[in-house]
Amino acid sequence: MIWQEIAWTTSDGLTLRGRLYEPDTPPNTRLGQQSHPIVCLPGLTRNSKDFHDFAIAASKQGYRVITMDSRGRGISDYAENWQSYTILQEMQDVLAGLIAFDITRASFVGTSRGGLITMLLGTVQPDLIATAVLNDVGPKIERDGLLAIKTYLQHRKTLPSNWAEARKMVKTAGQATFPVIPDDEWDIFARASFRATDAGHLRPDYDENLLNTLNALDEETDIPELWPQFEALAHSPVLVMRGALSSLLSEDTVREMTERHPRCQTVTIPQQGHAPLLTSSGTIKPILEFIRSSEA
Repeated sequence: MIWQEIAWTTSDGLTLRGRLYEPDTPPNTRLGQQSHPIVCLPGLTRNSKDFHDFAIAASKQGYRVITMDSRGRGISDYAENWQSYTILQEMQDVLAGLIAFDITRASFVGTSRGGLITMLLGTVQPDLIATAVLNDVGPKIERDGLLAIKTYLQHRKTLPSNWAEARKMVKTAGQATFPVIPDDEWDIFARASFRATDAGHLRPDYDENLLNTLNALDEETDIPELWPQFEALAHSPVLVMRGALSSLLSEDTVREMTERHPRCQTVTIPQQGHAPLLTSSGTIKPILEFIRSSEA
């Protein structure tokens, strides 16, 4: 296999899992030191599969890559109590994984919720963060974007009966904000969104109780802003990747991020919304160039 399954235990006894991609070539070195590993953290209902193409590309450039499935996602255990599906708990779960794998410093690639977890990590253990890539997320999240995610997830009542239907489903839902994605990438996205049960049925690749965390979200909800948490990354280079069609991360927020952070770079991915897919050179290349240049 290109990757191997990894596992670790949380403070409340869950077994979480992810993927380890070992470098194809001898590790990159800078000033005689091995390059930092890359740790990838997925979005709200997403999992390690979103980072597969990126992890392969990074491993070919000599990086060790670890992708983590949060509790209730992918191949990690589901929590008995859905109220433990919080960013704070998931940050603590990441810390437990880093300790298990003896990682004391890394480059972090966080998509959406994974980026929020990265910012929290910077507040509790700033030395962990060698570099941070925030994929379509920032300290200020647009409420309308969150409401759109809630609507899509909570109103998806029909499940696909085969992979062709799954691809059609995700393409229908996402084509407005990803208008130029080819069919083969929609197939990749579908297979990262659903899992086949032992009986051969397809189901979402996450604990559906996770959606309970969105119940209180409505048009009147005040979304907390995380500027202090973002500013905790001031000691590390940051790359903010924004989808040009994103409804979650605004251009104004990105502009303010660059004003508040002395080493914040940005890249906008045309014709993609929330969150840019890490499946092509258009998104993978700028991340790897940023990480490599930050090590120089």
